[in-house]
Amino acid sequence: MKKVVTIQDIANELGLSRNTVGKVLNGHKVPEKTRNLVLRKAVEMGYKNMGIVAQNPTFLQNQRILLFTTHPLLHSDFFAALIRGIESVVRTYKFELIQYTFSDATTNRELADYLKSLQINGIICIELFDRGRINHLLSLNIPTVFIDFIKNPDNIKGNYDVIMMESINSVAAICNKLIREANKQKFAFVGDFEHCLGFYERFRGMREALYTAKLPYDHTLSICEVDSFPYGNPAELTRLLRDKEKAEVYVCANDGIAISLLHSLKRLKLRVPHDISVIGFDNIVDAGLVAPSLTTLSVDKEYLGVTAIKLLIERINNPHEITKTVYINSEIIYRDSTI
Repeated sequence: MKKVVTIQDIANELGLSRNTVGKVLNGHKVPEKTRNLVLRKAVEMGYKNMGIVAQNPTFLQNQRILLFTTHPLLHSDFFAALIRGIESVVRTYKFELIQYTFSDATTNRELADYLKSLQINGIICIELFDRGRINHLLSLNIPTVFIDFIKNPDNIKGNYDVIMMESINSVAAICNKLIREANKQKFAFVGDFEHCLGFYERFRGMREALYTAKLPYDHTLSICEVDSFPYGNPAELTRLLRDKEKAEVYVCANDGIAISLLHSLKRLKLRVPHDISVIGFDNIVDAGLVAPSLTTLSVDKEYLGVTAIKLLIERINNPHEITKTVYINSEIIYRDSTI
């Protein structure tokens, strides 16, 4: 059975007297710094009823939240909207939001020392898909929320949750419509579906539509090079496409790849959507400006950010809860790149 955490256990962990800890947990007046210190440790250790106590807004004030990324985000309208959503909740709770851009040159030891020096209370990870780095980060036992995750999260243990943009059903719905209404039969995927769980679920959505319609999947039509391939370079995509049999529909891992593909098909004198249909994902601003405009899937990006920070608050309040994955529904935006 799980050991019951006592007031003395908390006092021993903090080097405080049992009387001081008891005063905090029984609602007596103590210095705010001591109160927050005791409450955080009680939540961390799983002391009885602390999930309720920790909902007190004063407990949540002055938390330090780290926005952990692997590359600068503000150049992308997608991530700018996501951060706006996060910041809207951060202001409400008077959190301190710190951004840390992680590079391959940073060692695990340097990362651990950095987080310890800042006394980080929670982490939101954006586009961290390296299993070793994830395991190290979770070993620090800081409440963490991942926006998207690795494709195979087996044996990943820790104090974390995941938030995803729904992909499987929405991608399948577009493909089913093209099969049913436009008699499309040859589908291909563009992007490294091993890169992350989100890309893989978009690939799965296409495959499920084909399975339901009893259509074969010909992998030779797809462009699924490793993620280091310059998908954003139309010249490189053109080189791969030139000598390949073409699909009737290309499902792309994201809008950036889809827009690059549109330019490549134009170079090859192929008409979209008359010859080939193209589907993206994310609904970035350029998806509506490119010609032909891009059929894509859209998620409320600010709401995604709001949900991520609220999920982190729940994780800070209840660090021993089972890991959960939350999906935000996607909306299909039909434009000119599909018939």
